[in-house]
Amino acid sequence: MVSLLNDPRIDVKLPSLGFLNPWFYTKGFNGLNDIVSGNNPGCGTDGFTAVKGWAPVTGLGTPHFGLLKDLVLNGTTA
Repeated sequence: MVSLLNDPRIDVKLPSLGFLNPWFYTKGFNGLNDIVSGNNPGCGTDGFTAVKGWAPVTGLGTPHFGLLKDLVLNGTTA
């Protein structure tokens, strides 16, 4: 996914993306689909429950490539 996001950046002479964790938690989460329901039961437990924002079961969510591409091309990376 990061390679696919780097391609259009390189095409417009922007540097390739580097360490993205800080960016995902400050701006990049806007390019992810937040998972707000469900859980992962197992081993006799209810597991973790999905909630708005970061959750142990879903992290920040699933990628929305089009939104991520827009974010990395519009200069909103770290």
